[in-house]
Amino acid sequence: MASETTVIEESVERLQKAFAAMGEEIDSFQSRLAERQESVVADARKRVEALREEIRFDNLTERAGKLQQQIEKDLRSNPYVQRAQKARKELERDLAATEWGQRGLELRREAGEQFDQRVDEVLGSFQIARAADVKKLERKITRLNKKLRELEKDQSKTDVARAHPTVQ
Repeated sequence: MASETTVIEESVERLQKAFAAMGEEIDSFQSRLAERQESVVADARKRVEALREEIRFDNLTERAGKLQQQIEKDLRSNPYVQRAQKARKELERDLAATEWGQRGLELRREAGEQFDQRVDEVLGSFQIARAADVKKLERKITRLNKKLRELEKDQSKTDVARAHPTVQ
């Protein structure tokens, strides 16, 4: 009877140790899971913020394009602008035949350059991007998005490697 009690006591003691070890393993697993959850949540927040920024930029780009088109349409339909264009064409035709025509064409070119410069200044003062600026920014965003996807891909590979370490 005494030996049976000893065997039972040893068995109970082994079970208690096994349960204690399982408790430690569960605590360790929960700790690793919590760390992983924090990492995943942080990554998700970063991705959401990046998408929000991309959407904001897309909305601004679209609004700037629409505003630019409206300004161009208004200018084309303005009677003063139409009259000036008609007068310019008549003047070019008349001046092209004279010696002064060459000088006039040169002055016209210079005036056109100054006009373009003033338009750029006006657009800049209203903080309206030119189409070329918008395209340049779109190319840059595309490059940054590509780099971001590559970094996310590398990060996910690293996360998988950490989550499933090889046993040695």
